[in-house]
Amino acid sequence: MRPSRTKPASSAAHPKSSPQKDEFLYRTHKVALDPTPEMECLLTRTADYARAAYNWGLKSYMDDKKAGQEPTMIALRRKWNAIKGSEFAWGKHLAQSTAHYAFDALGHAIQAGDNPRLQNTAARYHSKTWHTAFRIGDKVERVRCHDQRVQLPGIGGVRMCEPLRLSGSLQKVTIKREAGRWFACLTVKLTQEKRPDRPGRTSIGVDVGIRNMLVCSDGTVYEQYPNAKAEQRAKHQERKIKRYNKQLAEQVLGSARHERTVLKIQKARYRIQRARDDSQHKAATEVVDKAGAIGIETPDILGMTQGSGQRSPGQISGAAMSAMLYKLAYRCEAAGIKLTRADRYFPSSQLCSNCGRRQKMPMRKKEYRCPCGLVLCRDVNAAVNLKPPASTAA
Repeated sequence: MRPSRTKPASSAAHPKSSPQKDEFLYRTHKVALDPTPEMECLLTRTADYARAAYNWGLKSYMDDKKAGQEPTMIALRRKWNAIKGSEFAWGKHLAQSTAHYAFDALGHAIQAGDNPRLQNTAARYHSKTWHTAFRIGDKVERVRCHDQRVQLPGIGGVRMCEPLRLSGSLQKVTIKREAGRWFACLTVKLTQEKRPDRPGRTSIGVDVGIRNMLVCSDGTVYEQYPNAKAEQRAKHQERKIKRYNKQLAEQVLGSARHERTVLKIQKARYRIQRARDDSQHKAATEVVDKAGAIGIETPDILGMTQGSGQRSPGQISGAAMSAMLYKLAYRCEAAGIKLTRADRYFPSSQLCSNCGRRQKMPMRKKEYRCPCGLVLCRDVNAAVNLKPPASTAA
């Protein structure tokens, strides 16, 4: 018999004694896995089971919509539980929580399809080649992490290449395969510690862009890559991708040689992504360490890609501006720094940071020249316009 949940009498007298929402932080550690061949086979089958549940749910949803019905995720789950024992009997020994989370992802994708700005995340059928990931573990099938191993239900203890750096309660576990390797994304709930005051720190405005990864209002410019060697390495990987794409067009779809070439492309793209993430993490850490308050922009990435002008959509998406701003945001939250976001259509590049005069600034112009006498780099001028008031600094 479950005990009744009665509210303690002290909670009415002290309403502030309960933990507030902002007292906790959620951090994710992405760890590479080193599974045995048997466990790697189980990981692949579990990912196939989650993908099968997602695709079956999407097909059933589309069929019900064509029939004039209004299907819900609860109804689809009930249909799935009724037929999974017969049509998907090969997955009965696997963790069933992966199918439940697949339906959650399907529900979010269907909701995103109604928003024109989230068309990239709309519901689409998952491919076996490009989508090998699943979320696992719930209140019944718990995931545990100990001694540099992660215990996954239905799979067993999988060795991690490094121990978990975060200490707290495990909230979410996502397993994915990237460039031929398996990774575990472990989300941990941490208690937020009270940060000491940061006297003497000034407010900083931050402008992100394509040519320069990050520009601060104090004139500090962070290039796309930390040094020339890393940039040369990325260009080398891009040349390899072009060569592999030519080979891919001449090969038979589904052949072993075609799969090997696809894996080479994935590895080259993964190396470029890792180099970009490394430089973004370093730049974000350096900016947050010296700032008392930070002001950032809210770029319209979808509008920029559709009306890119002189820039190709690949250059805009490859700059990963949203990822840079996200890294700044969660570091400010952990450090207790106030983060100010400008409006999506705030003309930071067109306003003069000295007199406030507005003028058009096409992409070919690299300097902002104002009749008041201001001559400044366009990115630095935009960062100064994004700088929050000095009173907001800690």
